[in-house]
Amino acid sequence: AQILALYRAGSEIVRLTVNDEEAAQAVPEIKRRLREEGAEVPLVGDFHFNGHLLLRKYPRMAEALDKFRINPGTLGRGRHKDENFAEMVRIALDLGKPVRIGANWGSLDPALLTELMEANARRPEPKSAHEVLLEA
Repeated sequence: AQILALYRAGSEIVRLTVNDEEAAQAVPEIKRRLREEGAEVPLVGDFHFNGHLLLRKYPRMAEALDKFRINPGTLGRGRHKDENFAEMVRIALDLGKPVRIGANWGSLDPALLTELMEANARRPEPKSAHEVLLEA
């Protein structure tokens, strides 16, 4: 009902959180109901932490979404982060889906940010935390 209301109010695209199995299972039905109402609004799946698992386990959900939003900062650490990110991109490519890669504070690698903050603390004249965040 909320997505339909947004569409009727003029939204040209709607982002919805797909954060668990219940949300993933709901996406195809949401898309079907919107189409029944004549709402051709694109749906962007916003994934955090487990998107690679949900996209793999629920292919109908992946197909129903028009675009994926990936926040690299929430995909794990090190090699696992890279593998999880690559899996999401592979699924998007296989389905011909565009991907929006998050570029906000949540996208920062926590290990990198910690390293930069610690290095900053050792400086003779440390920068503000805000400056370090912008640098990251």
